Amino acid sequence: MKSSEIKYRTVKTTDEYSLKVCIRLSDDCHNGHADFAITGDFYDYVNGGNSSGCIHEEIRQYLPQFQPFIDLHLCDAKGAPMFAQVNGFYHLRNSSREMTMKELRITDQEYDRFFREAEDQLYFTYLLQTMDIPARWEEEARAAIRQLEEFTGDTFVDRSERYQFTPLTDEEFQLIETRIAEGYYTPANIRKRKAAAIRAKNREEMAELRAEARNAKLKIDKKLQVNLLVKKLGMPLDNFIYYDHNNTGVFNWLPNSLRKPVTPEQFNDFLCRVDYRKLPEGIQFQLKPAS
Repeated sequence: MKSSEIKYRTVKTTDEYSLKVCIRLSDDCHNGHADFAITGDFYDYVNGGNSSGCIHEEIRQYLPQFQPFIDLHLCDAKGAPMFAQVNGFYHLRNSSREMTMKELRITDQEYDRFFREAEDQLYFTYLLQTMDIPARWEEEARAAIRQLEEFTGDTFVDRSERYQFTPLTDEEFQLIETRIAEGYYTPANIRKRKAAAIRAKNREEMAELRAEARNAKLKIDKKLQVNLLVKKLGMPLDNFIYYDHNNTGVFNWLPNSLRKPVTPEQFNDFLCRVDYRKLPEGIQFQLKPAS
């Protein structure tokens, strides 16, 4: 039977364990493309306990013939890993060698070239294409599909609307070729751009530090400006607080048991004498009820 989804289930049971495995190639996530997945349930009769889901270590140990499906877990019907370009370039620059090779299913030599040359995601994609890695992914997927079809007797029909790898457009490909011809990706020029990026980042971080210091100083100056005026007008500072986040000064912010409260008469007299020209613009004063 022809189908856009193939699912195969099997169970291996011994006196020591039971292992249920489900292998599928389908669009169960409804994201526009079929993808591979291999999951299972493992029951340990000797040591007790069980595990389920992506139990690839158990499947690899007891059913090693399913390794191709473990390698293709979450890859699309053409064998491309999830978000192949974005995730692949991220792993190349942030993850371990082993993790990157596993995610991209590449060799040591291929990893070395990617790490050495793939300065940006565009060139990373160019290298994937020119090194025929997507074609290899697709061959691996075809072999796995044939195996699934043998298991089930069904024939897979790929109705995917999109895939996890997007080839470069002709314009993008030509841009990379032009850059290569002009020496844009030579090691020396890559080093220059990296050094320039570091300098630019340092300048940005230093500007942020200066701005942070200016803002902190401004807050200190505002608080001093307010407190000096409150003190000058004879109001107690020990029961007054200035909130710079909303530009508000509050009297009686502490309980009566801790500080003598400011009376409404004192507060009204203070308001009559305040010279707002000597204070931060828009400042307000409040008197909390004595408590």
